[in-house]
Amino acid sequence: MLDSAAALLCVSDHRSYQGEPAMKLESVAKKSMHNVDLPVKYKRGLLDTTSLLYELYEMIDTHAVCDLAYSIEDALAVGVAELAISSAIKRNIDVIGLSGGVAYNEHITGRISESVKDAGFEFIAHKKIPCGDGGVSLGQAVIAGRSEGFS
Repeated sequence: MLDSAAALLCVSDHRSYQGEPAMKLESVAKKSMHNVDLPVKYKRGLLDTTSLLYELYEMIDTHAVCDLAYSIEDALAVGVAELAISSAIKRNIDVIGLSGGVAYNEHITGRISESVKDAGFEFIAHKKIPCGDGGVSLGQAVIAGRSEGFS
């Protein structure tokens, strides 16, 4: 989603390493002074990222790229937070966490955290273990270390 937005906004037209377009998008978004309202929609219980990207495309000629970059990150964060909150309510869970490569994005993580806390939930995120592939590798090593026959 973030790679697509970066390409659409001409922030990044290729990827030399994983996460590059999303990181470039975040860098541009940090220069924003205005949040453009991108409507967050859902389809069959999922965030409709296609409509978010279409709305972004429709606004390219009328808004600054940095404002659109900030706004797509914000809309994505709001959508993810709303889905997590809804799911937590249905399951009677009071803690919501965020992991994965997107958790490296300060704006998205901050916005999700804010929404989750405003809804009365505890928010948790990585502090010592990497939120991307490094954390997965550590988890795999822990599981392997607990397996029978491994000393």
